[in-house]
Amino acid sequence: MAVLPGWRVALRVATRDALRHKGRSILILAMVGLPVLGMSTADVLARTLQLSRQDVVTRQIGQADAELTLRQQATVPGAAGAGRTAAGTGATAGPSAAQLQALLPAGTRVVAQRSGQVVMSQGAGVATVETRELDQADPIFDGMYARRTGRLPGRSDEVTLSAALAHRLRAHPGDRIALVDPARTYTVVGTAVAPSSLQADFVLGLPGAFARSATVPAGAVKAGEFAPTYLVTKPPGLSDGQLVAAAAEHGVTARTRAEYLHPRASGDGKTTQTFAVGVVVVGLGILQVVLLAGAAFAVGARRQVRDLALLAAAGADRRQLRAVVLSSGAVLGAVAGVVGVALGVPLAALLIGPFEQYGQTLAGPFDLRPAELALGVAIGVVAGLLAAALPARTASRQDVVLALTGRRGIRGTPKRLTAGGLAAVVAGALIAAKGATPPASATVLLVGASVAELGFLACAPALVGAAARAARFLPVSVRLALRDASRHRARTGPAVGAVMAALAGAIAIATYTASNTAHQRSLYEPSARTGQAVLYENGTSLDTALTGKVAAALHASAAVPLVEADRDCGRSPLEPAGGPVGCTSVSVLLAGSDGLRPGAADGYGTVLVGDASTLRALLGHPDREAENALAAGKVVSLTRHGVQQGTAVLTADGDRLGPAFPAVFADPGLRRLPTSYPSAVISASTAHALGLRTSNRGVLLDLPRMPSRDDEARAQSSLLGTDTGLVVERGYHGRGDAVQLALVAVAGVVTLAATAISTGLAAAEGQADLATLAAVGAAPRERRRLAMCQAAVVSLLGAGLGVLAGLVPAIAVVHARPELPLTLPWLVIGLSVAALPVLAALLAGAFSRSRLPMVARMT
Repeated sequence: MAVLPGWRVALRVATRDALRHKGRSILILAMVGLPVLGMSTADVLARTLQLSRQDVVTRQIGQADAELTLRQQATVPGAAGAGRTAAGTGATAGPSAAQLQALLPAGTRVVAQRSGQVVMSQGAGVATVETRELDQADPIFDGMYARRTGRLPGRSDEVTLSAALAHRLRAHPGDRIALVDPARTYTVVGTAVAPSSLQADFVLGLPGAFARSATVPAGAVKAGEFAPTYLVTKPPGLSDGQLVAAAAEHGVTARTRAEYLHPRASGDGKTTQTFAVGVVVVGLGILQVVLLAGAAFAVGARRQVRDLALLAAAGADRRQLRAVVLSSGAVLGAVAGVVGVALGVPLAALLIGPFEQYGQTLAGPFDLRPAELALGVAIGVVAGLLAAALPARTASRQDVVLALTGRRGIRGTPKRLTAGGLAAVVAGALIAAKGATPPASATVLLVGASVAELGFLACAPALVGAAARAARFLPVSVRLALRDASRHRARTGPAVGAVMAALAGAIAIATYTASNTAHQRSLYEPSARTGQAVLYENGTSLDTALTGKVAAALHASAAVPLVEADRDCGRSPLEPAGGPVGCTSVSVLLAGSDGLRPGAADGYGTVLVGDASTLRALLGHPDREAENALAAGKVVSLTRHGVQQGTAVLTADGDRLGPAFPAVFADPGLRRLPTSYPSAVISASTAHALGLRTSNRGVLLDLPRMPSRDDEARAQSSLLGTDTGLVVERGYHGRGDAVQLALVAVAGVVTLAATAISTGLAAAEGQADLATLAAVGAAPRERRRLAMCQAAVVSLLGAGLGVLAGLVPAIAVVHARPELPLTLPWLVIGLSVAALPVLAALLAGAFSRSRLPMVARMT
């Protein structure tokens, strides 16, 4: 009981001190409260966006008790045409709901939803759109669709559009839309979304709304058959087993709601692994808060030094002095936790909409977990206590006489602290390497990264001291900033550590992202050069009119036919007379380490028959030497290994086509040949001399500019009803660069916050030093330069340590995946080491006053 009154006094002193120094208190509240705000916002968002199994199942089968699936041997009375569309009638596939309902026990209700495709007029062209026939007013469909605007269809000529389709068509309730197949117009009465796919394009109508007539307009595209799905509600008293057994008697599979809710797959221990990873991540977050707020508490204790010395002179022991400083951490941490949680909940509510659009799925009910939010408040209190722990220890050990006279002792960094830090760095790297050894463990890897980060943090004061010792060779402002940082390591060390921790995470994630992006880019197979398009023939011939439509839609500057050289292989004895003659593509043998091998190793290895325009399209530029060689009957190889001692060997089905031909190599300047590119080009006269036949495989289009998505959609609509495919090569587009820039932005905010704290606190503590500068005649702008150098020192030292600390887990993670090449994110490293310190210095200079203060000093 004697302890409580002492803490009560300490809490009262801490509360009054916090109210007396509002600026410093608000700063600490922001440093502790912002991470708590982020944690509480993320918790509410995650719980709301994380759908329960019940919500997932409702989006799949609505309020149904089961879903029916017909097997091939299903016997449904009265459904002789089940499973296919009656020829020429446009009848929908599958038995009716009533026919299936007759097979099941009395009281069971079966409702059908039929899905298919229709062809819709869209701008200057047409497009296929998914349709679904159902009665949306039926309660069994509740949860499968969410109405956004308008009302439900009441007649067969009324439809509901998906919100995405309505937005693209600029259609509103009351507008009319036209379908090509079936040839009919409909009135739009509302919009809806599928909760699991907000960008899905579909049209909802009543049962039978999209049934086709026997007559289809000339030139119209036949849409797909309407496939039914059957939802079932069972009467009270009927068990799931009885329903499944009754359906199975007729070859019908019934998957009950209970099976959806409780799939047979069992857990594999991932929950424990996820929990362990979460604990480590939260621990790193608390460490970040401690480092950010620790500097502010350190200066707060320095500002309290006289008050604490008076308490010591009045008889307070070290434990009571520590209690006063720790109480400040508890009070401010508790307030920051409460404020962070209180602001995090409404912020999460505001962010749900953007997150729904990003994830393209509707969130579940707004989910608040009081216990988890209370944990956020507790984290704030713990962070405040930890941030105040080192300043409390330092304050309790101060010399009372020096404190009362205003003097301060200068202490160096204990060598055992630096030695322990270096040992922790090595130990953390070894632990991370162990965690990356297959089978990799994310928990072990994160623990190793945490130990290494703590080791770098312990080395930060020694690094500051070493930088100060080299300051004599630097300009005055930099020298003063480094020596001030070394003199006040209790303030500078946590600030450097905060920058290090923020950038370490960014460097680690950016390194993994860059390595993964490099791996994905190496696997990417382009279809053509970036800025080209390819029309592929799939069993039909490309006529000039169709090619012209596509070229006009894409604003193509040139269209080059892709004519492939083939060898007649004779008629197969299994083929009927008059059928097509089989043939084998001609390819070039490539010289490799294992001897000669087919050219399929680079592209498809085919040989095209063409002229100078073909070469220019494939190479991307004129090549006079290659064009002259082609005209002279030589083989122009697009792969260096296709030419051996000035010759090339053509082959078909393993047979060489005559002796080696004179050949030249034309460099297409690509890392790998696109899939539509050949391994070589020969002239028409060479192909004729070899007795080769030719076949059109497509058209290569040169595009003067990258077409818009609308241009590509118009080109694709021209191909409806044909077997021709279109690919516009836009190059590899990964999200790695965007992720890296986002990481730099987040880490930059923390870096600027940490440097701002350190610079502001240095200015508050350095009034006497600034007065000395004024007394010896320093120019007013010297204060601004000093503030800029102080900010640059903190951010630069923290960035350097952050890069090293981030590479420890990054290299381990990349090592855990042997297929990933270690790729350093030089953009992030450059911005962290160069741009952020410069930005921090500029901001410090912009917000610092130039006038030097004149204050009285005790000497």
